[in-house]
Amino acid sequence: MSAYETLAKAIDLVSVQNRRALFSLLGPYFNPEMLAASVNYLERFNVPALTPNEIADKIFELIAEASGLEDFRQSTTKKTPYAHTRQLAMYVLYTEIPEFSYQQVGNLFTKGFGHATVLHACHATEERYSCEKSTRDRLNRLTASLANHGMFATRERLDKIEIII
Repeated sequence: MSAYETLAKAIDLVSVQNRRALFSLLGPYFNPEMLAASVNYLERFNVPALTPNEIADKIFELIAEASGLEDFRQSTTKKTPYAHTRQLAMYVLYTEIPEFSYQQVGNLFTKGFGHATVLHACHATEERYSCEKSTRDRLNRLTASLANHGMFATRERLDKIEIII
């Protein structure tokens, strides 16, 4: 059995509520042996799972801290810093919380954006990531802080984007 098959089998043994905690302990680079050693430890403590809304609140907190714009979630201004920060938040929320649809992500904002706005935000963020070094740097810093909280989906998705410059 290959290492990947062993890893997939070991992940299936961990209850869904403990997977996020497990990944946060192990970090982005781990092997099947590390996972197997950690499964028993986590199952003993029955770590409570974060709800999608708790994950969203943590993501909003990290983005506000990284951008310096505490009120971007409530703001309706179309000024570039606010618009890009909102788009970035929509992108991260959509990639990190698979239970949420585009519409549900839009509803997390005070203004209540529609699914088309969130879809556009995801495409625009990926486009800026492929073309602008400043956006790449900003997203790379953000994904590093997300990884510290056990969230890796954004990094995996960004790794698939072709860099144009």
